[in-house]
This record gives sequence, structure tokens and C-alpha cells, in this order.
Amino acid sequence: MASHVEQHTQSTNLFAALSARFSQALSAIAQRMMAYGEARSHYREIQALERLSDAELAGMGLKRDNIVRHALRGQFYL
Repeated sequence: MASHVEQHTQSTNLFAALSARFSQALSAIAQRMMAYGEARSHYREIQALERLSDAELAGMGLKRDNIVRHALRGQFYL
């Protein structure tokens, strides 16, 4: 039969393990939410730039072929 101290230690270890798993899950969810928000921001920028005329893009120093590269600058080595 396990002593009271052993039972307390086992329950404490279980709580610590569950707490760590829960924290990891919340962290993963937060990271995915941030990535989703960034992706939506890039998508909105691409849409806005695609609505511009070639002359307007040229005024910004862009060509239509470079819209995605411009929107994703700093995210990837494009």
C-alpha cells in the first residue's frame, strides 16, 4: 500500500505533467493564431496591390510580377 507521501508525490507529478501539456497546447494554439493573422494581413495587402493599375504600381516602384514578393518581404528569402 502506498503511503500518503507517495500518493501526494504521484498526484503532484501528474498535475505538473498535465499542466505542462496544457501550457504547450495553449502555446501552439497562440502561435497558429498569430500565423493565421499574419497570413491574412499578407493576403489583404496582395489583394489591395492587385487592384491597382500598372501605372499606380509603377509609381510605387513595383511591377505586377513582384506583388507577392513585395507583400511577403521579410518573411522568406524571395
